[in-house]
Amino acid sequence: MSGPCGMIVLTWLWLAGVWLSGWASISLLARFGTRHSLSTKERGKLAGDLATAFLTGVLVCVLPLYVILAVVGRLSAVAFVTVLCVQLGLACLGARSLFRELRHHAGRLQDWWGLVGWALVVGLLASAAALWGYDAQAIYGLKAKILADGLSIYGPDFMDPYRVHYWNNYPLLVPLLEAQVFFWRNQWVLLTGEELWNDLGMPVLLWGFIIALVLQVAAATERRWAGCGPWMGLLFAITPMLWRWTEGAGLSGSVDVVFAGFVLSAVLELCQLAERTQLQWGPLIRGALFLTGACLTKQEGAIATGAILGAFVATTVWKLWRGRDSLAPLAVRRVILSGARCLLLVGLLVLPTFVFLRVVHGCMPAPPYSRPYLAAFNFDWLSRISDRPLTVGTFAVNEFFNNRWGLLWLLGALSLFLPRRQPIDVATVFCRAFLVLVLAAYLAIFVVTPYPLHFHLHTAFARLMFHIFPVFVVVAIEQIASLPWKRPALPAEPIAG
Repeated sequence: MSGPCGMIVLTWLWLAGVWLSGWASISLLARFGTRHSLSTKERGKLAGDLATAFLTGVLVCVLPLYVILAVVGRLSAVAFVTVLCVQLGLACLGARSLFRELRHHAGRLQDWWGLVGWALVVGLLASAAALWGYDAQAIYGLKAKILADGLSIYGPDFMDPYRVHYWNNYPLLVPLLEAQVFFWRNQWVLLTGEELWNDLGMPVLLWGFIIALVLQVAAATERRWAGCGPWMGLLFAITPMLWRWTEGAGLSGSVDVVFAGFVLSAVLELCQLAERTQLQWGPLIRGALFLTGACLTKQEGAIATGAILGAFVATTVWKLWRGRDSLAPLAVRRVILSGARCLLLVGLLVLPTFVFLRVVHGCMPAPPYSRPYLAAFNFDWLSRISDRPLTVGTFAVNEFFNNRWGLLWLLGALSLFLPRRQPIDVATVFCRAFLVLVLAAYLAIFVVTPYPLHFHLHTAFARLMFHIFPVFVVVAIEQIASLPWKRPALPAEPIAG
């Protein structure tokens, strides 16, 4: 096993270590809680846990390196080796725990073979691809190589805005993830002496996030519409934007799929928090961690954080409006205190991330061609862009029905106008409020953008919509599952051993 094949296999092994270490982490955390029963409502639990495990494993291997980078300014071989040793230790525990869990669910996996086959095909595509996207090379891949070579983020490679890469003040979660693979690929090259360094097979890292996204959508479907999780997950999985390698798509090497994965997981966790009056630490901690991951991936994490806090406000107002005729004064106070507590705790847990990013990246100069958005908020500029809302709206309608999305935007939008057999619950209100707030923020960005409008729309609109597309799919599936039709009874469940 030599040459490019050896490095690709090495990448797959490292990715498996990330997944298993994440599984061990969530298994250890679960020891402090209660184990869920394997009822019909928990048919999608394994899929959701696998997605959570991967994202947790990513944070386990990246956060320590980010802290070291903030303190020392560079990553040494000792740092990479230490993180790998921790990963391997957790992976050994995770492999044993995952094997037991798979045996426990063995009778429920027969419907998931379609998704497994799709995942294998996309994995082969990822193994044969390189970091083809321009952003993948210039913003993320080159920085990852600099970090893997042990150079300082406060040296000219990062501080000089006229170097080959750009946006040197971007968050570094994905470059740190790629840097670990680059470092061990370099060691493989030194060991074998047969092949120069290359990035063939690096999209395998993005494959993990694609699978996590699909599993989360399937798990969310299974909770709402038991028995349909694998099929709706497969319908979501074949969306071209998820697996293509064009700029911004899943296998392009751009980080929008990474950001979308963290955002979807954060929303699904925190909507549980909004749904209950009593505080639940599990969804709170997991949601805050995934929101932290989103903030460490892209600067749009600040928008996602604001939208989630706004969604807590919206759900609180909705609860009060729904119970305006029946809630006693004490219950009203309890609802308001619950919403305020969620706002405060999530804000406090995520605030250190913004302080951390400011400390690490605040001294890095912005590229000379960047234009501040705050400068657009003046009367002279706003008076000249009164025609932009119509332009942006027309472009958005055309884009939503572009072939890169299949028919999911259209079907999802139409489903929202169909009748329901049951009222909308709090979790759905939370997800819908989040969608509306993020969509409004993104559209407002294009309306006031200081960059050439059509250039900005064609290069960024689809990628920004990708951030909320999985949440939109989950909302649409919930709406379809609530239609007033008679669904067939589920087959009897096998007895778990």
